[in-house]
Amino acid sequence: MLLAQALTGLSREFLLSAIKLGELKAKVIGKGWRIKRSDLEAYIDKWRV
Repeated sequence: MLLAQALTGLSREFLLSAIKLGELKAKVIGKGWRIKRSDLEAYIDKWRV
């Protein structure tokens, strides 16, 4: 999650909200969330103008 935050500039809360709404694919592994880079890029591309 920290890398996703650094790459996007989005807050942890915003990313978690997107995950819970089903807009961003992620998995819980251990105690943390894991997001594939390709899924993160697809989510970001969805919002580009």
